[in-house]
Amino acid sequence: MCPTTRFSLLSFSFSKQVYFWNIAVIVLVCWLTIIPAKANTINTIVLIQSPQQEASQLPISLEPQKPASQELAGGESYTYQINLVEGDCAHIVVEQQGIDVAVRLFNSEGVQIGVDFDSPNSSNGLEHAYIIAATTGVYKITIASLTPKAAKGKFRIEVAYKQQATELDKMKAEAQLILAKAEQLYGNKQISLKEVVSKYEQTIPVWRKAGDKRILSDVLLFIARRQIDVDNGLKALPYYQEVLELKRDLGDKRIVGEALGQLAFLYASLQEPEKAIDACDQALKVFTELKSLFGQLTVLNTKASMLKLKGESRQTIPILEESLRIAKEINHLPSIGTAFNGIGTLYDDINERTKALSYYKEALPIRRQLNDKNGEAITLSNIGLTYSALGEKQKAFDSYFASLKLFESLERKNPKGQGILLNNIALCYDDIGNSTQTLIYYEKSLILRKQAQDHEGQAYTLNNLGKYYVDQGQIQKANQVYKEALEIRKTLGNKPGLAYSYLNIGVVEQLSGNIKGALDNYLKALDLHKEVSNRQGQAIVLRKIAILEFSQGNREKALSLLNESLKISEETEDRRNLAETLYRLARFQQASQEFQQAKTNVEQAINLTKGLRN
Repeated sequence: MCPTTRFSLLSFSFSKQVYFWNIAVIVLVCWLTIIPAKANTINTIVLIQSPQQEASQLPISLEPQKPASQELAGGESYTYQINLVEGDCAHIVVEQQGIDVAVRLFNSEGVQIGVDFDSPNSSNGLEHAYIIAATTGVYKITIASLTPKAAKGKFRIEVAYKQQATELDKMKAEAQLILAKAEQLYGNKQISLKEVVSKYEQTIPVWRKAGDKRILSDVLLFIARRQIDVDNGLKALPYYQEVLELKRDLGDKRIVGEALGQLAFLYASLQEPEKAIDACDQALKVFTELKSLFGQLTVLNTKASMLKLKGESRQTIPILEESLRIAKEINHLPSIGTAFNGIGTLYDDINERTKALSYYKEALPIRRQLNDKNGEAITLSNIGLTYSALGEKQKAFDSYFASLKLFESLERKNPKGQGILLNNIALCYDDIGNSTQTLIYYEKSLILRKQAQDHEGQAYTLNNLGKYYVDQGQIQKANQVYKEALEIRKTLGNKPGLAYSYLNIGVVEQLSGNIKGALDNYLKALDLHKEVSNRQGQAIVLRKIAILEFSQGNREKALSLLNESLKISEETEDRRNLAETLYRLARFQQASQEFQQAKTNVEQAINLTKGLRN
């Protein structure tokens, strides 16, 4: 069994659990979701002074495709006048340059058309408005800053086109109004996100028909971002895939970077590490070109989590060290603390406990400085896990219970994190042979993990509980909880977790004398580890199969499998499995009366084990 990775919405668990990091969903500076407004055709546009405008300023006339720029401060507004003929369509585009504006349309009688058009693109990006003239007359467009204390910025207004309204123009104007109304509903606690998303989805066929890649991509981007909030991200995947394609065509590198980063995160949640790593590499290239340090930081964390999932903890350390360097450069303390904590878990994975402790102890004061009690509890739990691995059980319990006290004091409870901690406390009690407390804490962990709807966490604790029952000689109970964990992981589609579940069931089948059942489960585990490129997991399963084959008298096959396991363990620097495999090889050699070779391998295994303890 191996260590676990924890980050953001994702969790991967094998044996003893280590918190890796919490990756927030990528937040980029530029939001370009575009919401068009109703349209009308323009003959002339005249700037009318707002109360904030200087009296000496002359009106400005605009013509189609001849933009005009204007400075604007918080609370100010400028109004433009348009002469339209009945049936005309005008498409107005306002580019925000450092200030967030809303666009208001007024008909020839001075009545507002629809609602304010203010897409969620903050102080940069485009606002679209369509006017369909119901009667001949003067129409007005007001550009207003809705934030009284907003810093001065600029906007640019342009008549994108003027023509007699077509059916498609009318459809676009209606779709734009739907988007504007949906944006007003967004943030209303009485309106569900699903309802807002549904309104955005209604407009997609219009933008596809119009061939408007910019508005279509921004509508899809809005939906993708909201789907992460509504459905844990899984439904966002096809939207981000299309956003990526469209934004590449439009040359919008910032959103290309966001889409790639989010795709990496989503592939990670689906436990497709190769796809996630490929998306990370592409995103890193874009963010490096954009000189976006925060973008690089976030993607590096996602890539590190995937490499860790593949069992490549040693290779992951330089990546997370680069993440730490960037976090220090931008002086982002939460990310610095997270990186220290994450590097600690990597050193734990490769059994360099002293280094792990040093990184955890760097993370701890930062999290205390930030008054991040949740983060402090996580790091204390990791410190406890490290002390436990070093055999310092009292120090482990001290750290664990200090962590538990913090979790219990949180105003905003973290049942998932507390469930992990209780699981680790159970493991520590198991190590010292206190079976009563072991069972109590596993049961407490399961309760909290169910409360948190941490399904993978439940499967993880069930697996550990199964091992407890095996140690107690209760094979039937072990088989029952292992299969319960298996069903959860099948539902989740968690391939790495499924691999370990099949491995554990194989062990129980072998203990029950069902050799065929054991081998079938071992082979399923091996295939899954290969599928997710977890070489450390492959080495463990190969060793188990070798033991089974040797017990059936298949000595040559057993030795071949054991040597394959040894080779992988050496290449991945998995000293724990290397020691166990050398010991098993010595047992095989002893049975074949190859005493000198057996002695050499036992001595190597002992030296490796001593190194692990140190």
